[in-house]
Amino acid sequence: MTRAKKFLKILPLVMLPLAVLLTACAGEEIQGVCSSNSDCDSGFKCIEHQCLCQNDEACGEDEFCNGQGFCQKIIGCRTDADCGENFRCQMESSGKGNCLCVNDQACASDEYCNSSGSCQKKAGCILDSDCGDASDWFCRINQETKIGECFCKADGACEQGEFCNPKGYCQPLAVCTSNDDCPAGKLCDTDSGECLCDYVNNAGCRSDEVCNASGYCQPRPGCYDNSDCEDVADSFCDLTTQTCIPNGTCTSDRQCPLGQICRQNACIAGCSQSYDCPLDECCVGNQCQPCNCQDDEFCAFAEYCQSGNCQTAYSQDTPYCKPCDGQSLDWNQCGGATNRCLIYPYENDPFTSGSGKTEYCAVDCSTNERCPSGFSCGDIVVIKPSDQCQTDADCPPGVPCWKSAEEDTGYCPCHATKNACPLDTCDTFGISGPPNTCVNKKTPCQTSADCVIECVSDRDDGFGGCSIGKNCGLIEGVHCPDPNTWP
Repeated sequence: MTRAKKFLKILPLVMLPLAVLLTACAGEEIQGVCSSNSDCDSGFKCIEHQCLCQNDEACGEDEFCNGQGFCQKIIGCRTDADCGENFRCQMESSGKGNCLCVNDQACASDEYCNSSGSCQKKAGCILDSDCGDASDWFCRINQETKIGECFCKADGACEQGEFCNPKGYCQPLAVCTSNDDCPAGKLCDTDSGECLCDYVNNAGCRSDEVCNASGYCQPRPGCYDNSDCEDVADSFCDLTTQTCIPNGTCTSDRQCPLGQICRQNACIAGCSQSYDCPLDECCVGNQCQPCNCQDDEFCAFAEYCQSGNCQTAYSQDTPYCKPCDGQSLDWNQCGGATNRCLIYPYENDPFTSGSGKTEYCAVDCSTNERCPSGFSCGDIVVIKPSDQCQTDADCPPGVPCWKSAEEDTGYCPCHATKNACPLDTCDTFGISGPPNTCVNKKTPCQTSADCVIECVSDRDDGFGGCSIGKNCGLIEGVHCPDPNTWP
């Protein structure tokens, strides 16, 4: 007992977020259907007082476990066999199965299977006659882009003063020795004596042509913007396929208004995720339905968005922004040993004047636990009290004082040679936490050699932080409320 008290006295440590991490409101105890995993069925886990599934096996035969931990009906196909030959089944995060093509054989003769697994019209030409007189032109499909390109096969396809070269491009008869010998926009290839179009700037061709990588003008394969579709009534340019498609059709969800998604080239009512819906609606069963929130950003301070409704995250086990004392021997004052007491980075505000304390409780998130609105999961740095600073002069020689413009107090970062990390020890008696636990790292230990704190840095100058865990710290600029009115 004496040894432990002595250690805590000569090596008092303070903790603060490495990335000081929005605003404040009221809160209350979380109400739910469970208090521990034993209250839930097999395959489910009690999280935030809700029994949430952990995998698909926990759900029914025609259900899957969605990203929010709820069992949801599977819509559409489930296996490739449900789709037929030359198709495969792909499951969306919403649980809907879509049949996607795997090769061109799955599509019509004037279509191909694109990289998204959808059959789409072939851009550019399909037949030689699409290019003009079939005796002068021929169509060749680019196997990479699937776009048909027109090539000349006789001089009759070219303008006066040009001939059809062996590569299928019209070329001026004259031989050039410099750019001055070429029409405006064209450049002279002195090796071949040809006037080639400028591929880099797409110059030297007619408005209905493009300059290809070989320096030859060729008919424009499809569209590049809506102006290219002016001759096609009631259409716009789909940049994905470079084709003019009718107004009201689509090739991706992004082309549809909120509350609609693209299916079989048409915008229909529905959603794949909540971001497909208006701000006051959420995606439930692939349909937009009224809700109070789409995610945590819609909720007040220390609240979660759960199933479209904001609910408080505050409880005795998760006492966000509760005043605390980092030097207290009551390791359970913040609801558990790994819920740490962090330095409060502001002075003379309602929190400090209402509590008289300069530290606040931050909930553990070392295993990817969710942080509510106003908080973000960040590394926790342990420092010596002597490393608290306001200016560089408060730090060891050559060590800067790290603090943001919003903070009144910062800290001197660690360095391998200029500023070592503080020591840690193995608390075998359970004075500052559970027995056989590192006093600051809170990890299991047998001896103090298991509790070494390292200086972690990703900077060229070597300055960094002595990281001992992760907790939900305040987002930068956010203050804890007056404890007399919170929670």
